[in-house]
Amino acid sequence: MPELTPDIVNDDAALAACVDALIESDPGASAQAAAINKVATAVRHRLEAASWGEALELEAKINARWSDLAVVIARWAFEQGFRARENADDR
Repeated sequence: MPELTPDIVNDDAALAACVDALIESDPGASAQAAAINKVATAVRHRLEAASWGEALELEAKINARWSDLAVVIARWAFEQGFRARENADDR
């Protein structure tokens, strides 16, 4: 996973790629994904096709929002660390 730099933090696509790499490297992520898929499969078998399509559309919108928030949070955390280092240097 690349180290965060100001250039990466200022580039939405590059920062999103770093966040994705972090998430994919998380040991618990695959177990959570498997659990989600198990529930999704069960729900899919209980819903009509139109309802399933609407559920997938809702999920896509929720996931897109969380992806955007992950980038915002990563940028904020980087900037907070950068400020903390600047303040420590001023002492």
